[in-house]
Amino acid sequence: MEKENKKGLDPDFNDILPEEEYIEEQKPRPIWQTLLLTGVAIMVILGLLWLSGGRQAFFYRKTPPIKEKELQSILEAEKIVVPLNIIVFRNTGNLGSQRDAANIVLLVENASRIWAQADITLSIRVVYSIETSDETISQFFKTPSLLAKDIPQFDRTSFNLFLVRSLGGINGIAFSGIKSLAVADFTTVYDFRATAHEIGHLLSLSHTDESINRLMFRGANGMELTEGEVMAAYAFALELFGK
Repeated sequence: MEKENKKGLDPDFNDILPEEEYIEEQKPRPIWQTLLLTGVAIMVILGLLWLSGGRQAFFYRKTPPIKEKELQSILEAEKIVVPLNIIVFRNTGNLGSQRDAANIVLLVENASRIWAQADITLSIRVVYSIETSDETISQFFKTPSLLAKDIPQFDRTSFNLFLVRSLGGINGIAFSGIKSLAVADFTTVYDFRATAHEIGHLLSLSHTDESINRLMFRGANGMELTEGEVMAAYAFALELFGK
């Protein structure tokens, strides 16, 4: 008679799956594997939220509903008024701006207080609200020349400020060729600072990496202008809007 297996299993079982392997298969998953899989799942979820527009809502910094302190003039020159023709794209979709009249006024006033350093005053000429689709808004910013060509309210004698809910993850953008800028409702810096920064580009200024305190530093809340920047911007504004 064939000798009985100690485990009560088929005599050939250990030829198929050794006892050591059988025991190994029954061990729980190592904690590091569980943590790794959980981390991957969380990253996938966050990535989907980021791509769906959460990137701006997550980083959004609400601008305080107060007037900022006017910065001291560097030149002490005669003030130049830079007129703003403001066009607000509106809809109930993802790109339509939610700003009201009071917010727009405060936005421009606070941006103007930054430009007091250069004796430049930003002034609202008129505000238009245009109902249009997300698709049309997106197309406008993909082809900026359409902003000047297809919008009757566009004013070539002013700086045109376009306001939208989102600019695809950036705070603002300047279109120097058509003397225009766009600013998002959701910004990672103060919206008036983003506005003043883009105005700087329209007044011939470039980015700087010298100091986070500078207005032309990217992605920060710096508001300072150097004497050289002030002189360049003032001369450009004088050429465009001087009497």
